[in-house]
Amino acid sequence: MLANSRVLAADFDLINPRSLEEVLSLLAAHGDRAALLFGGTDLLVQMKMGRRSSEKVINCRWLEELKGIQEIGENLEIGAGSSLNQVGEDERVRREFPALEDAILSIAGPAIRHMGTIGGNVVNASPAADAVVALVAHRARFRLQNQTGTRVVDSTEFFLGPGKTVRRPDEILTHILLARPQGMSVSGHFRKVGRVAGDIAKLSVAVTAEKSLVGVVNWHVAMGSVAPTPVVLCEVEALLNHNRPLDGDITSAIRATVAQSITPIDDVRSTAWYRKRVSGVTVSDLCEQVWKEFEGGKA
Repeated sequence: MLANSRVLAADFDLINPRSLEEVLSLLAAHGDRAALLFGGTDLLVQMKMGRRSSEKVINCRWLEELKGIQEIGENLEIGAGSSLNQVGEDERVRREFPALEDAILSIAGPAIRHMGTIGGNVVNASPAADAVVALVAHRARFRLQNQTGTRVVDSTEFFLGPGKTVRRPDEILTHILLARPQGMSVSGHFRKVGRVAGDIAKLSVAVTAEKSLVGVVNWHVAMGSVAPTPVVLCEVEALLNHNRPLDGDITSAIRATVAQSITPIDDVRSTAWYRKRVSGVTVSDLCEQVWKEFEGGKA
């Protein structure tokens, strides 16, 4: 079967639930024999290519309970069914979580961003998922729900490998939680290396920094496409958090540390050698860009 045909590789039952409660009931009954459909930009492609097969496809696209962005307590709560466009265009996301805005704008084109959802990008668990790398850098948390209750998992612990997460078969991702910066200025950027704009990343980097009123900067750095899951560059963060300002010695140390922190592979998009060579430079350049924004008073 041709991968770009309109024909799906296997038969399945499409179910259109009317509420989140009904979705949870279906998941409890069918478990890993069911797939959740949000935007379909990943799931349907995988099904056409024969990489995924499910007896039941539960269409969650129209559930209002899973859409929208709200300020609740100290968090910005993003419904998993919110479109990528909706998240990227939200003024609070742009102002407080700029690396996430950058990452969303780098995904394919407007049509895909209109169909695709932030939750789908997360649970698809691709090591090259742009929004996921930014969410990890922003230290997002994910709320999972089943019929017996809810739990919240840190983004740094959610991903287990390509296509694998800690989500159980009877659970659905309902919300993404982002802790809002309280009384701090924020800067952040996302950058990916690809063949053309909007392409799947050969490697990607998200850098975020929060600066307090007394000038203390807290850095977060994450990478994608350089390991089976998104990578938090803890040693790079430590270098940045304990050294100021960024100078030549720190930049060199960052580049060396990045090379030791990643485990890239050869695949159809790039080679492990190239990823190793380019990653350190990309990370250090992006950190310098963020630091200059603080120095220039833009953040």
